[in-house]
Amino acid sequence: MARFRVQWFVVSLYVYHCYHCVPKQNLVYIIYMAKTKVVFIEETSPHGRKGDLKEVASGFFRNLLFPRGSAVLADPSRIAWAHALQQKRTQADQLHQERLQAYAKDLNGVTLEFVKKANERGGLFDAVDRKEILATLHQKGFTAIEEKHLDLEKPFDTIGEHTLKLILGEDLLKPAVKIIIIKEEK
Repeated sequence: MARFRVQWFVVSLYVYHCYHCVPKQNLVYIIYMAKTKVVFIEETSPHGRKGDLKEVASGFFRNLLFPRGSAVLADPSRIAWAHALQQKRTQADQLHQERLQAYAKDLNGVTLEFVKKANERGGLFDAVDRKEILATLHQKGFTAIEEKHLDLEKPFDTIGEHTLKLILGEDLLKPAVKIIIIKEEK
């Protein structure tokens, strides 16, 4: 049994008032096909990022992506634009990974101290959470660290020494930061 692949065709029609007038309107008709290659021109989570080249179902493109302006049909110029954008993105990601590797070496063994109010048993009234830790790291000069890099299941809510691991990437070192929480004197 032979399988035939149906293609999309974009037809631009210029509507003329009379034969010597300039076009009054540009109409675009999309003729049916089963799958089509598209280039995403804006972030459409979770379907694609700007510059991604993907093959999507025809109805998805026709009913969602094209009317919203999220994607356009892939032609040679748009494919070249997508490849150039992906190269820039790859270079930026590589630079970011190198910066995180340098931070991994610097972060290993860093100590963060917090002074908090606590009860007699050592429980904190205000736990040390991700935002506080991140703000302290940024104050110490580690500005590339983001909230997603902190491996913290729940906030620290007791006095004492705690260890926080940072996840900077799959293939990178996972530095440990020492967190010391001290009881505030009255």
